[in-house]
Amino acid sequence: MRNKGKIITFITLTALIILIAIGYFSGFFFLHGITPCLPPPNLMVDGAATARIYTWIDTNGNGLVDVGEKPLANVEIIFPPYSNDKVTDNSGSANTLDFRAGCACRCWKGSFVKVAIPDGYRATTPTAVELTSDDPLIEFGFIKVIP
Repeated sequence: MRNKGKIITFITLTALIILIAIGYFSGFFFLHGITPCLPPPNLMVDGAATARIYTWIDTNGNGLVDVGEKPLANVEIIFPPYSNDKVTDNSGSANTLDFRAGCACRCWKGSFVKVAIPDGYRATTPTAVELTSDDPLIEFGFIKVIP
């Protein structure tokens, strides 16, 4: 009798695991294709690497946006490899987009955003940043060079 109880418990647990696995994988595959980054077969997916840019006058040179520091307009933003360059507007903002044919997800992988240092300024932050997520906010600070 004891073995019968163990067998029933084993069969019940095995059946439960199989049902959970079928439910998870069938829903997962139908929603996401073979893996979360591959579209289902015969479906063409295009994506893009994007970033939001903010440039500002870093008055105290600490590399952080502080209260009272003003945006810096007309800064050239370089988003290689396609020369999809932008210039920041009066609010120090620009949005970049790098179209990636056939990219299903993590299209930002391997992308960099660079900034051209405006005349009369020096950078207080790195001038090239690798994207590590989708649509990040990247801040570039500059301080006036005193002649």
